[in-house]
Amino acid sequence: MEVASSALLGRAAGLLLPKLEPLARTLISRRREREEALQLLRVDYRQDYDFVMPHSHPLLELSGNHPDDLAAFRAIADPALAYCAEHNLLEVVETLETQLERNLVVIGSPEAAPLARLAFGYRRIHSAAGFEYVGDTVDLPYRWHEDPRDLHGTCQRLVADHGWVTRPNWPLVARTDVRTTRRLAPRVDNEGRLSTDWLLISVMPNFFTRKALDEGKTIVSVGGTHGTGTRALKLFLRDPKALRQVMQSVSDRSRAFQVVVEAGDIFHKASGSAARAIRVHDVAQLPDNDDVWHTARRAVARQFSDWAAEEVTRNIPYPHERH
Repeated sequence: MEVASSALLGRAAGLLLPKLEPLARTLISRRREREEALQLLRVDYRQDYDFVMPHSHPLLELSGNHPDDLAAFRAIADPALAYCAEHNLLEVVETLETQLERNLVVIGSPEAAPLARLAFGYRRIHSAAGFEYVGDTVDLPYRWHEDPRDLHGTCQRLVADHGWVTRPNWPLVARTDVRTTRRLAPRVDNEGRLSTDWLLISVMPNFFTRKALDEGKTIVSVGGTHGTGTRALKLFLRDPKALRQVMQSVSDRSRAFQVVVEAGDIFHKASGSAARAIRVHDVAQLPDNDDVWHTARRAVARQFSDWAAEEVTRNIPYPHERH
């Protein structure tokens, strides 16, 4: 076996350096772009954040996290992990407990993410699968619809390590004015396979606790109408045109807004159905004043014990059936 001398390695490094420098500049540039994209969503990983991702899915038996949720988590958390690793800030612990008074990034729609149910006012339907929207916390321009009782269409998509799954074709509900709503349903092809999906990003002050409000903490919620939309977060964060569109619609001072992204050109493959293109459908501002957020905080406080009992113990009878 030949062993190269340090001098030879030094010369080789010298020859490679002109080629490596542009690569390094590109990587640094991409990292800065990712930082700017996350800051647009009010995620600054130099602050403390809890990234909350469902550890299981209610409708699938998986060995770990749902791959679509995991893809979204990596899209938004990888820069934070890289920063912490670079500055020796990573710590491995036995268990993690979410602190509701911190900055929160909540991944997943109400179907799978308990904190999304608590934040946006969804209740489990005891007579059927799914959740009904109560909406007693925040008045949302856009929301998920996960009540199957008035849905008739279905869609199919591939989930990694699981195969094809069939689900109700969950839509988003858009509130166009005080009295009018309309549904944005993902499109399917002639075989019933998902051809588009929706991603809903909601940014607002953390109203879970008074302390969180007083300290200016933030909730960032990311969830698709299906998992394909959730994982499209990666495409959104890397699309300069989409990010510019959001930037032009929200000011640096905006604390509460929603971004609706349509994910299209979906490719069904063994690693999961994934979009290859996205476009920003709308950017909507939310009412933002102290009364709004303290009203939401009080609504969370009223429902918290029933929510905790249901999520932690899966109690039956359901809260409204207790005597």
